[in-house]
Amino acid sequence: MWNCEYGVEVGVTGAEVWARYTDLDTWPEWYGALSSIRLDGPFAAGSEGVIEQSMESGNRTAPVPFTLTDVTDGSGFTLLTRIGGQVEMRSVCAIAPAGDGVRITHRAELDGPGSEQMGAQIGAQLEEALRTGVDRLAKVLTS
Repeated sequence: MWNCEYGVEVGVTGAEVWARYTDLDTWPEWYGALSSIRLDGPFAAGSEGVIEQSMESGNRTAPVPFTLTDVTDGSGFTLLTRIGGQVEMRSVCAIAPAGDGVRITHRAELDGPGSEQMGAQIGAQLEEALRTGVDRLAKVLTS
């Protein structure tokens, strides 16, 4: 298994963060190269959807299916995708009280055969995506 994590404290309420998480139309504002995301069902465990990302060339990646595997209202969620058929990638997004606001933490976990190798190959990109996404979310929330 391979993982990385990034978090920041921000002076907003957990409800404000949760509102951004559950309104998928706002994700492209803060989630890096995301060009579109669709969820077929409620923002709840078991719901499935599709993510499309834009590449630097301007092209879009192939649609990536995902499943929400864990959703705790107001506290966080886990989004599961499969990479290369055998590696599972879990994106864990959490909200916790901190100081005069909350701490927003995003974590990427790769698990399964070849996950350590994949982490070595794409880990730096995942770490940068986490930092950028969390920092942009914090900026959007405080603007």
